[in-house]
Amino acid sequence: MLATSEFLGLAQVFFGDLEQPLSRAQLDEVVRRIEQVLHVVFAGLADAIKGRREFQREFEVDATRILDWTPNPIKHAETAGEIASLLLDPRSPGLSEEQAKAYLQEVFQDLTLHQLGLMAGFRECVRGLLKEFDPVLLTKGEKGKSIGKGLGLLGGKGVRADAAAWQRFLEKYRQLTEEEVRVFEQILAPHFAKGYLSIQKTRRRK
Repeated sequence: MLATSEFLGLAQVFFGDLEQPLSRAQLDEVVRRIEQVLHVVFAGLADAIKGRREFQREFEVDATRILDWTPNPIKHAETAGEIASLLLDPRSPGLSEEQAKAYLQEVFQDLTLHQLGLMAGFRECVRGLLKEFDPVLLTKGEKGKSIGKGLGLLGGKGVRADAAAWQRFLEKYRQLTEEEVRVFEQILAPHFAKGYLSIQKTRRRK
């Protein structure tokens, strides 16, 4: 059992100086609240780590492997109970107080970078899609292909060019909407990896 004096010292770390001592009932309430908070924190952390692993398996790009540079037992924990044991149980093999703190800090840093990386990756995906519909590229058309081919001789050169660009837009749109696998592998995935890596690489510079 935690001695009252030691518990009061712990309480002062988070509550500040206690002008009035806590009653026994208040101490019991604090213990219950700590238990509730730890349950929520460990469960949430376990879910976040699980989601991170599922993302890594789903994407299978180099960007998702950055967080595995050094072994961290918390990242491989399957349940909230395993995380609690690693961080709080002094009988956990091979984990000192300093290691437990360092591993936990690393996990939170990795999860933060992961969220930032997701946002950066999505931004790059949008940029990549917009580039596919760049008016300049659509107007130029395919190299060596006549802009008026298949459009007849009606109208001037500018009209035929606009019509050809519109046809290329329609074809590009059809490809992007019908060829999901190709779009993901050749357009979205590379752009996402670029954005994701741009955030993750900040860790190397720290």
